[in-house]
Amino acid sequence: MSNHGLIDRILSARRSRVELQPGVFAVVQRPAEGELVDFWKALQGTGDIPALMRWIVGWEGVTEGILLGDGSASPVPWSAEVAQVAFIDRLEWVGAIMEEISRLVEQQRLRREAALGKPSGSSTSPSIESGPTTTDPSPALPTS
Repeated sequence: MSNHGLIDRILSARRSRVELQPGVFAVVQRPAEGELVDFWKALQGTGDIPALMRWIVGWEGVTEGILLGDGSASPVPWSAEVAQVAFIDRLEWVGAIMEEISRLVEQQRLRREAALGKPSGSSTSPSIESGPTTTDPSPALPTS
């Protein structure tokens, strides 16, 4: 018996959509607790885009016109390679993605604490506490 269905459900439960601009969404996946050190490292340099691509798993509403500025309504299927090239040129999108993933990590931390009966903010996990939270956002991306 295959466990692929269960694995898909576990990964799906970690996913969220973040609006990048009206009608355009990135699908992100919360890092597993064992991946948090890698995630925080990816945030250190104001968003190491190639490293962040590990947690960006799709997009919706992206057209050639959005990417090329030519008005074309042709949809662009998800491609991590195309997305990385696009995100490098749209740092505001990267900022929104980083904020959403950080929010998902914090939400998971709070859920785990509640399940363990700990009061909020009493985490003993150094990998979670060492990174940004929704109240302590990751470093701002350069605007120039």
